[in-house]
Amino acid sequence: IQRRYPDFEIVVIDDGSEDNTAEVAADAGARVFIHPYNIGNGAAIKSGIRAATGDIFVFMDGDGQHNPEDIEKMLDHLPEFDMVVGARGKGSQASVGRGIGNKIYNWLGSYVSKFPIEDLTSGFRAVKAEIAHSFLYLLPNTYSYPTTITLGVFTDMGNAWLYNAPKENLFEGISDVDPFADAGICLVIADGFFRLDLARQVKGGDNSWRVTLRLLEKF
Repeated sequence: IQRRYPDFEIVVIDDGSEDNTAEVAADAGARVFIHPYNIGNGAAIKSGIRAATGDIFVFMDGDGQHNPEDIEKMLDHLPEFDMVVGARGKGSQASVGRGIGNKIYNWLGSYVSKFPIEDLTSGFRAVKAEIAHSFLYLLPNTYSYPTTITLGVFTDMGNAWLYNAPKENLFEGISDVDPFADAGICLVIADGFFRLDLARQVKGGDNSWRVTLRLLEKF
C-alpha cells in the first residue's frame, strides 16, 4: 500500500494478536493501535474509524486476501458514491457452504434495501469519513459490521448509492468467517433495518432508530 499510495495514512489495528504484527506494521510506517485482547473484527474497524484522519476511509482485512492495486478501482467512484464495495466473484468464496450462505445474505440485504447488493459481507470497501462516523455507534464488534453499515447507508441516507467494484481478482485467500454461525446476527440486523424503514414510512422522524438500537444493542 505504501509503495503504491505514498501519501495515504495507513492505520493498523492489532486486535490482541499474539505475534509481532504491531512491531512489523510500525516498522513499515503504519500508525498502530493495539487492543489489549481480541475483541472482534468490527471493534478493530471502529478503532480505525476513530483513529483515521482522512476524508475517505478504505477498509481492508489483515490476512492478505485484498489486493492493494484494487483500491484505485474503488476510489475512482468516489465522491460520486458514498460507499464503494469490492464484491467477490464466484470463485473467491472460502467454501461452497459459505458461498450459499452469502447468497442468502445478499438476497436478504437486497430485499431490505430495495437495491441489488452483490456482496453484503465484503470487508473490502471505501467509504466517506462522515458516513463512517455517522454509523459508528451502530457498528457491532463482530464480523457483521459490513452488513450493518451497508444496510444503514441505504435505509438512512436516502440518496446514497453503493457501487460494486469489478469482481475479477479482488479477493484471494481464505477467511475464517462462518456465515451459518453468524446467520442469527445477520437476520437480526436485517430485521432491525426493515423495521426502521417501515417505521419511517408510517411515522417518519428519527425516533425509528430506536427499533434498530434495541435489536442491535446486545451484539
